[in-house]
Amino acid sequence: MDPSDDILDYVRNSNDSITFTNGMAAMLPDPGTGGVSPVPSGPIGGKLSMSGDTLSVKIKTALSQSSNQGGIPAQVVAKIESVMRFKRQ
Repeated sequence: MDPSDDILDYVRNSNDSITFTNGMAAMLPDPGTGGVSPVPSGPIGGKLSMSGDTLSVKIKTALSQSSNQGGIPAQVVAKIESVMRFKRQ
């Protein structure tokens, strides 16, 4: 995954839970055009854990996009499981 400079707002729900309130956008294939288009995710929940000097954030989310390709309905679904690790400097 390429580095990103996106800034995401978040709410800390508990000691081990976080919600990114403005989510993110994933680039999904668009069956209608043959290209790709951004699909916003909405809020995404994450689990926090700390091990030594490393903070881990685990997220799971699903995105879908529907389109019509020559009169035939099509849908692309992406399921994302991710672990972000941040090392204290």
